[in-house]
Amino acid sequence: MLQKKTINPLAIDGDVIPLLERPNRIRIHSQFENTINYITDQGLMVVTMNEEVLPPLGIILSRDNFREFSLEKRKFVILESRVYSSYIDTYGKYPDGRIFDVYMKRFLHDNLENGLGLEIEEIEKILKTRRLSNLSEEDKILWDMINGAGAVDIGSIVGRGKGLTPAWDDFIVGFYAVLRANCADEAFRHRIEELLFDEDVKPTTDISHDFLTKAVKGSFSQNIISLVNSIQNNIFDEKSYLNVIKYGGTSGVDTFIGIMSGYASLLGFRTI
Repeated sequence: MLQKKTINPLAIDGDVIPLLERPNRIRIHSQFENTINYITDQGLMVVTMNEEVLPPLGIILSRDNFREFSLEKRKFVILESRVYSSYIDTYGKYPDGRIFDVYMKRFLHDNLENGLGLEIEEIEKILKTRRLSNLSEEDKILWDMINGAGAVDIGSIVGRGKGLTPAWDDFIVGFYAVLRANCADEAFRHRIEELLFDEDVKPTTDISHDFLTKAVKGSFSQNIISLVNSIQNNIFDEKSYLNVIKYGGTSGVDTFIGIMSGYASLLGFRTI
């Protein structure tokens, strides 16, 4: 009989717990230096060492536990205090636009590289100006998303950009998180669902498809949830800001631009 080692996760998404009761339905999808993805009937289960992100369907382990991790050789002991939820809160009113300005000023000052093909000066210009001309293709996408997501062909955006999670997919996750938190997501959600659940179309990578699918169900990584909650409560939280923008290569920056664009769309254009 296989001897299992008892393991106590540093954190675990509550939705993972019932999945662990039927491990025969779980199989590995992909493995990286700090992350292992497993296929389940609820989406990808993510085993990782990253304590700052806490993804949907996530299990967060210590470095020692992760190094020799094998699902078949582990027996989980779960403390209630370490269980988290990936579902974003919803709010009855928009945040004060001044907190949007605070985050944008910090972001523009940091002048971080993004994967969207946008220059920081162009992002600032689009967020400050109501009428623009001579926009690049990527600038036009950002402009249309802020002006009204209904003006954008989602099929031409999903899967756009390089990486396991293409840059514009990361943007959409951030943008959609804001709409969801403010109960303004219905039309946009339907358009994304039509694309994601079309069996004849594979619009993006497996991992990004999973993130988008979870997003339209209201499920996001804790770094995104924490930042959105801070903004909704009119708080500048540097840790939440940094936990988003530092994720991945440019994925976090692309997600942050999506979050800011979501608020620009809801609040109207601000003087930054």
